[in-house]
Amino acid sequence: MRGGAAVLAAALAGCGPKAPARDWRPAGAEEADLVYFVLVDRFANGDPENDGAVDPDDPMAFHGGDIQGVIAHLDHLEALGVRTVWLSPVFATRAEPIGRWGAYHGYWVRDLTRIEPRFGGEAALRELSRALHERGMRLVLDLVLNHTDYDAPLRAEHPDWFHPAVDIEDWDDPEQRVNRQVHGLPDLAQEKPEVAAYLVDAAVERARRSGVDGYRIDAVRHMPIGFLADLNDALDAAFDGGFWTVGEDFDGGASRLAGTWRAGHFDAMFDFPLRYAMVDVFCRDEPVGRLAGTLSLDRLYPDPNQLLTFLDNHDLPRIIEECGGLPHRVDQALAFLFATRGIPTITYGTEALMMGAEEPANRGDMPWDAPHPAGYETPIPGLQELRELHPALRAGRTGVLSLSDTHATFLRATPDEAAVIVVNRGRERVMEQLPDEVWGAAHVVRILSAPEREGISVSTFEEPWFLGETKGRVFAEPRSLEVVILRADEAGGFAALADRLAHPEAATVTVRAEGAPPGRVVLAGAGPELGAWNPHEGLEIPEEGASFTVPAGTVVNAKLVVLGDHGQATWEPGPDRAFLVPAGGGAWTLRFGER
Repeated sequence: MRGGAAVLAAALAGCGPKAPARDWRPAGAEEADLVYFVLVDRFANGDPENDGAVDPDDPMAFHGGDIQGVIAHLDHLEALGVRTVWLSPVFATRAEPIGRWGAYHGYWVRDLTRIEPRFGGEAALRELSRALHERGMRLVLDLVLNHTDYDAPLRAEHPDWFHPAVDIEDWDDPEQRVNRQVHGLPDLAQEKPEVAAYLVDAAVERARRSGVDGYRIDAVRHMPIGFLADLNDALDAAFDGGFWTVGEDFDGGASRLAGTWRAGHFDAMFDFPLRYAMVDVFCRDEPVGRLAGTLSLDRLYPDPNQLLTFLDNHDLPRIIEECGGLPHRVDQALAFLFATRGIPTITYGTEALMMGAEEPANRGDMPWDAPHPAGYETPIPGLQELRELHPALRAGRTGVLSLSDTHATFLRATPDEAAVIVVNRGRERVMEQLPDEVWGAAHVVRILSAPEREGISVSTFEEPWFLGETKGRVFAEPRSLEVVILRADEAGGFAALADRLAHPEAATVTVRAEGAPPGRVVLAGAGPELGAWNPHEGLEIPEEGASFTVPAGTVVNAKLVVLGDHGQATWEPGPDRAFLVPAGGGAWTLRFGER
């Protein structure tokens, strides 16, 4: 603990009644969570009396959405399978635009101690929390602690609580990211004890007053990590560990994400690395090794099953936009999202194929008049039901069985159940031979199939359908995603397999390089042993070769780089390499620029 936040947290832990731990959720429901993000002003207008100045025809104006509108559509959310509703900021907010940018989103907070009347106020927020709890669901608020609105009372009351008005120029400079302004917004100095104490107090008090169950903490890469740890510790102390915090670190690097997660004491983080990989593979036809390599970095995280996985959000293009307007590609990406590890997170309107590449187009109004586009029915409810039914999909350990340029096969296992996931982006049928310990002592209970342009189908087997009839092979048609779920014949039949996936043996790889231009040759890659894509920290390869060690079954995404006399980097052309490291390791000879 550090500074004023530490003092406050100690006081909360030792004085006054603690809020009760949240124990109202159905047993085991947290393991099949589905998070749904609502941009409040764009979702639904439940009370026109609180609108204020609105203009639904202006994409940068307020449109009248409010908390009452969320309450009115809880049946829709529950039908999707949603377990957690995450709201955009509902605190007292700026109303006026800044330049051409509107304030409707709520991220320009004026007062953390009040709920914005045009969003419904205190009473509506408490009513939403109560209504969700009655349904066995929970409520998460977006919490903005990095900056305030220009006209926030704090600026007049405590001008010394803010950093100098200097914008970030180098977004890769960690000092600038924390101590300078994001797009000109007044930047709070959380390193000051009095500032930290105020923010922590406001966060704890808001959670108590509203009955909310967690915070999505905005822009964590722009705040001191010690402050974030103190904040999360204070919330844990106030709620006996029954409060959930999720960090938004807008970064595609797994090493940095894992470091922020641990050092910031978060319960979970948003999985930006996997989001970029899924979009690249399912929407842009990049090599499937991007997915396999990203999932192989799960070894860096405290618990990869607690990552929030997503395909889009309010800061990114809509997934249907990324996929070129092709619903079947969206469905394949959704199927993978629900089949892989982590907690699926959906942005409002994904179920209706809402379009939009960037703000404000990606933040349009929820189309309640046409929530189901002609000829399209979202697979989200069925995919969520599969996760609820099958522990292998929501809690299984993950490994890679095979890899090529066009396909990857993943294996997920718990002691009693296994799931085989084949992603085939090629034009030929793929046949995967399963390990004996899977098909020799199991039977198939479900098969999910998502061929290109044919939609998603799920087959259920009332009687055991033994893989012995197909000699332990799984088939994936061209341009398809296939998921086969198997149940062990005996309780604990896959325990050894699940343990091996959780604790793979180390494997050493020796690398030699040929055909590179003059200079120091380096293998730079996604993992920390290869510099986390920093060529100056990668594996230098002398003429006699060099070695690195990773867990067996790891897929390594990497490239050769040549460093000149002054440190300038020349990367080999073409897509990233992707190697599956076998048990026992191996030896690679890589020719610069050739695959």
